[in-house]
Amino acid sequence: MLKNSAFLILAFFCTAHAEFSGRVRGEGQLFLDKQIGSAPQGEAALNLEAEEHLALDETWKLKIEPRVRVSSVPHMADSFDGDMRDTLIEKKFRGLRVQAGSFLKVWEGTDGLNPMDIASVRNYRDPLNADSIASVGVNASYNFAEGWTIEALYVPWQTPTRLPGDNSPWWPRKTSLPVEVQNTQLLLPSGAPAVQIDHHETLNSALKDNAGGRLQYHAETWDASAAMFEGAAQIPIFQPILNGDLVESSPKTIIQLRNPVEVRPIEYRRRTWAAAGSKTLGSWIIRVAGRYDQPIGNEPLVPGWSEEIVGGFEHSFSVRSQNLTFVSEYAYEDQAPVTTSILASPDPFRRALLVGLRAPVTDDLLFFLSGIVDTEKGSSLARLNVTEKFGGHWSVGGTAEWLRGTDDTLLGLWKSQSRVAVNGTYQF
Repeated sequence: MLKNSAFLILAFFCTAHAEFSGRVRGEGQLFLDKQIGSAPQGEAALNLEAEEHLALDETWKLKIEPRVRVSSVPHMADSFDGDMRDTLIEKKFRGLRVQAGSFLKVWEGTDGLNPMDIASVRNYRDPLNADSIASVGVNASYNFAEGWTIEALYVPWQTPTRLPGDNSPWWPRKTSLPVEVQNTQLLLPSGAPAVQIDHHETLNSALKDNAGGRLQYHAETWDASAAMFEGAAQIPIFQPILNGDLVESSPKTIIQLRNPVEVRPIEYRRRTWAAAGSKTLGSWIIRVAGRYDQPIGNEPLVPGWSEEIVGGFEHSFSVRSQNLTFVSEYAYEDQAPVTTSILASPDPFRRALLVGLRAPVTDDLLFFLSGIVDTEKGSSLARLNVTEKFGGHWSVGGTAEWLRGTDDTLLGLWKSQSRVAVNGTYQF
């Protein structure tokens, strides 16, 4: 990991410009419930980000933006936890802009849960705070009329999804692995289950030749967009390796797994269509977005279709001269039935209410309260973030997250990951 980190930082400093900006962020987290096996009770980490934008002339620009995260706990992610973000060369030809290199591609839609985010690769090291990681390819956008933009991208070899690693507390370790079918139960080893995340496999050349595009219209008070993408799914299939003893075969198949409990991620190919729109009405913004995913391939492990719609509003208002922002959204998801014994990930967004309140107490002190309520099964997540800036370059923050629910929901499976966290950031 240190060798890879040094390579990223070296790549950044090998530029023709001495001036740069960046961020150093230290963070620590403590889980409130006792963890099991190799899952840590807490973690400290250091995040390094830097960026340089070089205008070579009026039409050429070079961007270099490496980042890396180093953890006190090994194998918190299943691969090196760093990337080059927007590290690319850019050329402008009047209304046409072409970029080649490493880039992040997140198309705008709704806040929080965004169905328009169909082209990005995700880092699920911390599933409650997942973010996007870079792909390497070519991206082009063209403003062909007032308010109209068309965009296309091509990624010859997609970055695999980044998952929680062997020591991550986000893998189930209590009683059994959740599977999609009801007639199979996989019992975890008693005591201290050891989880092993295997090398990613692929179906139907999922990581090769990923491509997509978006058409957008932006007016003064409203905008609309439509997009399509074909390539690797944003969440792979999780296939448990059945290494254990048969306990029962009828009426339910029960297998007692042995250590290590192996999980094989399988990247599969899908085709996705999405659309979004927003309308500004004074201090109100109304947003809606939806997507439809159709996996490609006839292999038994490949899931069926899925769809997602999110709609909501954002409202800004003042209290004692401070500007507050309230956001509320409702998410609806549906999918084809699953008939294979792959690991289940009971989606908290099948029927979910998402709310958030951004409340600046002063110009430097900010409170943000947010939550998710699964209106179908009752699980929930509540989160409080507090951030204070001082000295021009420094900021400190704290986060508290509380999860509850039954074990047949994802938030319920994670309820032992309720936690508190602190961070300190220096920007230069």
